[in-house]
Amino acid sequence: MVGSKQDWDDYARKMQGPSWRTYPHASPPSETPDAPHLKRVDPNVCTVTEKYFVRARQGMEKYGVDTTRKDLSTTEWLVHLQEELMDATVYIERLLGDIDDIKQNL
Repeated sequence: MVGSKQDWDDYARKMQGPSWRTYPHASPPSETPDAPHLKRVDPNVCTVTEKYFVRARQGMEKYGVDTTRKDLSTTEWLVHLQEELMDATVYIERLLGDIDDIKQNL
């Protein structure tokens, strides 16, 4: 299980992905002399990327597994996805109701 920040860095290296400290937006927002291939990255993409890394770390700390686990069948993964998407539609419905309430109170 991943616990400390060092453990997370080691885990990220093992998975050959960036660690929690090495997001693309850590570079300057324009080309740099030492890395001209790094161009400005959409800040919204950077924010979402950071949230993915935080969420992955929290999931690893809480459950001790990630999505590379082999104990679920393809059908079980699809059911899990379906349940997550059903939750998302409930959140959307709630927010649409909020918008309706705001419009009515204008």
